Amino acid sequence: MMSACATRRRGPSAAAAWVFPLVIGSGKRLFSDGTFPSGLKLVDSKVSSTGVLMGTYEPAGEIVTGPFALD
Repeated sequence: MMSACATRRRGPSAAAAWVFPLVIGSGKRLFSDGTFPSGLKLVDSKVSSTGVLMGTYEPAGEIVTGPFALD
């Protein structure tokens, strides 16, 4: 589940993403129609003892595309 407030003009000031290690079927949309696309930068991350990934993101301007290579 990811929580964030976004509008057509301005994206979230910060977004938190919690990824749970399970598959339950269809899901909910994170943002409503008309949300303006923008890039996000990972500023903090943690992993719980049960495998939940917790990431905190801040706005990073325009979307940058490229490979998904590990550093």
